[in-house]
Amino acid sequence: MAAQDGLRLDPQEIRARRVRGEDIVFVDVRTQDARSMQPEQIPGTHWLPLAEVVQKSDTLPRQSTIAIY
Repeated sequence: MAAQDGLRLDPQEIRARRVRGEDIVFVDVRTQDARSMQPEQIPGTHWLPLAEVVQKSDTLPRQSTIAIY
């Protein structure tokens, strides 16, 4: 894991990092019901329900910053 584990980034910081070319992977951890009620998401986002994060965390790219929402 990276030295920045658990770092909170506001939308402006995420945008600045993307502008600088940093590879950021977005992970939506909402349940299927929550996604149905509010289906908007950041384009290219991976969906991985929170209940499955621990067991499937190895599917996430380690070389990228991972932004979970």
